[in-house]
Amino acid sequence: MQKRSEAKAVGISPGKSARTVQRALEDLALSHGADYCRTWLTVRPVADRPRYWPGETGGCVATGDQVLFGIALTVDGHWAHGIRMGSVGPMREDHAKLLQIVSDCLDVGLALARPGVAVTALADAMDAAFMAGTDNLDMQNAQRFRFGHGLGLSYEDPVLTDAFVQSFGVTPMPMRPDGAGVTLASGMVLELHPNLFLPGHGGAALGEMVIITDADPERPIRHTLLPEQFG
Repeated sequence: MQKRSEAKAVGISPGKSARTVQRALEDLALSHGADYCRTWLTVRPVADRPRYWPGETGGCVATGDQVLFGIALTVDGHWAHGIRMGSVGPMREDHAKLLQIVSDCLDVGLALARPGVAVTALADAMDAAFMAGTDNLDMQNAQRFRFGHGLGLSYEDPVLTDAFVQSFGVTPMPMRPDGAGVTLASGMVLELHPNLFLPGHGGAALGEMVIITDADPERPIRHTLLPEQFG
């Protein structure tokens, strides 16, 4: 995933089509040696969900929009993944609060990304941080997709992925037995990406690749907290 300075150079600015930016970022990844690259880019006054298709991303960027960007790519057959968010111009206070919730949740997950930790324990801790952060919000119609998954030769390696609840959509998928009893070990790679979408209010998502080591986990990409701005 490219650094924000490179993404800004592509042209996340008022008046430009979000789809144009999305295509330019995919081309940039391929030009840097990726075998495959797919992105989603939500640029709207209220970020409601990941948006992929031309019909969803054809609108023009405007000052005040939220920006949520996700990228998945392969290099030599191995997956990489990351999610970033920001705003076009100053970030609204309520959107900054949503960002803080997912950032705190991510920090909890990163702190537990150590050998010997049960994957379900990491997932439960992230969920607990999420519940604490959203305690004062109306969550009746809120949506979220799973907070993490494995990364390897499959976009969602099942052993690590099954520990995380998939609650996005009409029929949520609870934790499955395959994820129970699995502990993290040095060399494992996973993605942690807490997220939250509140209809009519906004969305937030941050995603980090995590490589488990015998010491602190390696993080090939880094996120920047408040205020991430574009334009």
